Amino acid sequence: RSEEFMRLSNGFVIDKEKVSMIEYELGKLLSSFEKSVYNLYLTGMDYKQIAEKLGKTPKAVDNARCRIKSKLSKLLETKN
Repeated sequence: RSEEFMRLSNGFVIDKEKVSMIEYELGKLLSSFEKSVYNLYLTGMDYKQIAEKLGKTPKAVDNARCRIKSKLSKLLETKN
């Protein structure tokens, strides 16, 4: 039954059925730049690759990643 659950990097464990709902809610919270960073990060790109692809600095990408992580954590806290 472990395949029914997903452990996130911040320690949260969630039911996989909730993942799409959470991604939908997160999508409403993210800026267009943050959405781009999130989607490219999920494909396995690193900061430098994302920065090059989006024409931004690696620092801007890292800042966006931090905002995404913060928004996701807050969203998960409200859903639990």
